Amino acid sequence: MLPGYRALVRGGAGALKIETLEREVGTMKGALYSHFKNKADLQTQTLAFWDRFATAEIAAAVRRSGPDARRQLRALVARLPDG
Repeated sequence: MLPGYRALVRGGAGALKIETLEREVGTMKGALYSHFKNKADLQTQTLAFWDRFATAEIAAAVRRSGPDARRQLRALVARLPDG
């Protein structure tokens, strides 16, 4: 799932394509279809991974910031995407 996550970060949802990931991991054309039913399945699984990963990272950052609520809020806001 990490190659899909990297593609998502670099190019957004439009970069989540079987062909893109095959180039990234160096597999033959069609090889990833044994892991994903289709492009929609790839996108769904990658976004679910991103959601779990991002949620865990944000929660850990807030915990590491300590018990002060303002520091926790700053840690949370620092992890939000720009814009």
